[in-house]
Amino acid sequence: MFNMLVGLPVGGLLSKDRLMEGTSTHIKYRLNVANGDFTELLKLPTLALPEVGPQGSSDVATVGTLSRITPSGTSYMLEFTPNANIDPIPVNELLANQNAFDVADAWGFHRTRLMVKDIDLYRTLLEIRHSSEVVRPSRNYLKFPDGPIDDNLVVVMMPFGSEFQPVWEAIQQAVYDAGLQCERADSIWDEDSIMDDIVGLLWRARIVITDYTSHNANVFYETGIAHTLGRKCIPLTQLADEIPFDLQHLRTLKYETTDIGLNKLKLALGQRLRNILRTN
Repeated sequence: MFNMLVGLPVGGLLSKDRLMEGTSTHIKYRLNVANGDFTELLKLPTLALPEVGPQGSSDVATVGTLSRITPSGTSYMLEFTPNANIDPIPVNELLANQNAFDVADAWGFHRTRLMVKDIDLYRTLLEIRHSSEVVRPSRNYLKFPDGPIDDNLVVVMMPFGSEFQPVWEAIQQAVYDAGLQCERADSIWDEDSIMDDIVGLLWRARIVITDYTSHNANVFYETGIAHTLGRKCIPLTQLADEIPFDLQHLRTLKYETTDIGLNKLKLALGQRLRNILRTN
């Protein structure tokens, strides 16, 4: 087990009703804190971090121990001692792996409180640090942002020509029917450079849909970025011979632009999206 101290990265005053908030009842019972006995609680390792929302943060979390918990009016004074032998952890790494810490809510790190999680903190941190899912890409050529993945975001990379408008509409409908949000680079304008917007979308995306039709070089480049970031990708094409050799080993949804063909695309794409949501 470990303490997760949110909103007090160096310790401080915590309202009494926030102590053990979000902690399972059986853990409270095991730790026997009901009568103000914090002996067992103080034995646990502690992960301390500032409040942070799902948009991410450049702050860090610290591993250490709670050295003292003393009453102070309607609050407790928590004294936190960091472990100098453990490097600070970027908060964005915690956000990107929040399920590993049993924090399911996107705003789970946004409320000041002390929770106890029935998880081996050191083992979890070690696994995250060695996991290939934590990507630290070079920023020499591309402006990768900070922040976590948006679990509801599907990004589409495809040619922008007017002849692809019915395809885009079919894709949007399939994504919305799956209960997800759909964006394409031409639907946003956050940065001065369109490439920065594209990279930002790929960084935040949970799923990336790429259309290989017409051998669009930009789409292939963006597909490579998505693969490097480890995003779940769903490739589409109108013609099988438009798939480059290096991508032919990946299953691709082939579609036609007739009304019937686009309806079939919506059904097949919707099924693929739901499969990803069930298994990831």
